[in-house]
Amino acid sequence: MNRPKRLPKGHARERNRISAIYKGLVSPLKSLWTLTNEAIANHYFESIEELEEALVASCQVLLEQKGFISRLTCYHW
Repeated sequence: MNRPKRLPKGHARERNRISAIYKGLVSPLKSLWTLTNEAIANHYFESIEELEEALVASCQVLLEQKGFISRLTCYHW
């Protein structure tokens, strides 16, 4: 695993900037969790299949909103 080099203690601001950059690169999809969770929040599902159906339906709606997803994730889908 490639990690950034350790910076001297006095460089906290630079360390925070690098950390923010790496966190953003880890997963642009992280921003989408809230949207997918909306489909299942506060719902009771009788089975895992019902849960899966709700998530698939939510993802299908999101697939049709490519411009919105691109702006939300700051990633070129």
